[in-house]
Amino acid sequence: MKGSNTTEILSKFSANLTFEDIPKKVLEHIKLLFFRWSRLLHPWKYIAVD
Repeated sequence: MKGSNTTEILSKFSANLTFEDIPKKVLEHIKLLFFRWSRLLHPWKYIAVD
C-alpha cells in the first residue's frame, strides 16, 4: 500500500514538473515565432520613419 502511494506521488510530482516546465519553453518558442512572423507580415511597424 505505502509503496504504491509513494510511486503515485512521485509520478504525479514528476508529471507536474514536466507539465510546468515544458509549456514555459513552448510559450517562449511560440512568442519568438510570433514576433518573427509579425515582423515579416508587418515590416512597416518596425521601420523607423523620420
